[in-house]
Amino acid sequence: MGGLAIPGIGSGLDLEAMVKVIADSQLAPKEASIKRLEERAELQLSTLGMLFEAAGKLLKMIHAVPVASISYEITSSDPSRVAVTRDGNPPESSFQIQVEHLAMNHQIRSNGYPPGSAVLMAGQSGNIRLKFEDNSQGQDISEISSPIAIRSGETLRNIASKINTISPDKYYAEVASEVSNEYLMLRTRAGGSDIQVHVIGDGDLQTFAYGFSVIQRGQGAAYLVDGTSRTHPGNRVEGVFPGLILDLKRADPSINVEISTRVTSSGDSQQMTAGVEKFVESCNGFMGVLLMAKRGDVKQGLPGNPLVRQLSNSFDRILGQINMSLSNFRSLADIGIARQRDGTIGFNSQKFQRSLQTDTEEVVQLLTGDDGVFKDIVQLTRKMEQPNGGLQAQGRSFEREIQQSSKRRIALDFEREQITDRLLRKYVAMDQKVGQLKQVGTSIELLQSMLVNSGRSR
Repeated sequence: MGGLAIPGIGSGLDLEAMVKVIADSQLAPKEASIKRLEERAELQLSTLGMLFEAAGKLLKMIHAVPVASISYEITSSDPSRVAVTRDGNPPESSFQIQVEHLAMNHQIRSNGYPPGSAVLMAGQSGNIRLKFEDNSQGQDISEISSPIAIRSGETLRNIASKINTISPDKYYAEVASEVSNEYLMLRTRAGGSDIQVHVIGDGDLQTFAYGFSVIQRGQGAAYLVDGTSRTHPGNRVEGVFPGLILDLKRADPSINVEISTRVTSSGDSQQMTAGVEKFVESCNGFMGVLLMAKRGDVKQGLPGNPLVRQLSNSFDRILGQINMSLSNFRSLADIGIARQRDGTIGFNSQKFQRSLQTDTEEVVQLLTGDDGVFKDIVQLTRKMEQPNGGLQAQGRSFEREIQQSSKRRIALDFEREQITDRLLRKYVAMDQKVGQLKQVGTSIELLQSMLVNSGRSR
């Protein structure tokens, strides 16, 4: 303090200690404010660090889960009669099929016209509409198309082209030649007795519409499965045999076609179970840090932080999501990973292994597929780590607050030094006056003593 840090000569007081107490009391509010802001920023930064550490452990566990796999060998003893393809996850099976007759589509034909001739004579015109009916598989569809305008001079081929722009997925038209005439043929795309197409005409085309006759009635396919009769609207049999699609090609009731499915699993289900259990433990660790960050306490946390709340909500949504593209296992709860009453995630290893045995591929798809839980969690944590992401930006903000607190503390120390120096100068000067007054007092006392002694001597 410029050589002024000395004990009081006149008063005998410890001036440095007294000045320090006064300066500290004056600066105490600022000191407390800096300390409060500094501690809060450090604790918030520490909480973010814990959050990123927990997310890193979760990612590590996800990548460490050993994934079991499954393969299918599906065969038909005679693909020329019955072809088979996989559509999902078929169980291991073997059965025989006999095709009694194939499905046939509904066909109607117009009256015959000379090749290339016009349907309507000069000056005539009209419209036709197509009526489509489908009562198969519990449906009750009856649709009438918009009018198709036909003018004089148009041929059957012109009309066929116009029809084929209406509903080509349901019916189609073509021109067939026979002897010296041409005919307009209309056929339904799908076979079955409950699917039909009709022609309605107005104006000069009423006679043309009335001229259509049925040349083949639709019928469904008929076949035997291990001796049991079955029917199907079309020759492509879907949704009947789990995980399989059958295409009926040729009918021959005397021929048995064997369809077999062999399922082979690879990978250790025990290892995958252990890996998923560690994943669940990491989920609970991550959720615990999230909960602490949301609630906060006197020592740590980020209470009220919207980014942390959003992260927590997104994580909860991922863990509870339903995968509608799957059949047997659509959620984590279906395979033994479910919320407990205390809010943590529980893991039923026995249920998980049973799920693997039932449908390994769906379990793997639920966890690791393109729309699986693992991928969604990885994407969520990567958003956390983005340099320009919200949490990373907040971390940098907390670091800046700590730096600002350090600068404010340096400024506070400089201010304390100035106050101390000023006060010490002031009190040293006062103390010197006290010393001078003491010296004067001592001189007066000595003079009084001398006078008293002088009087006695006389």
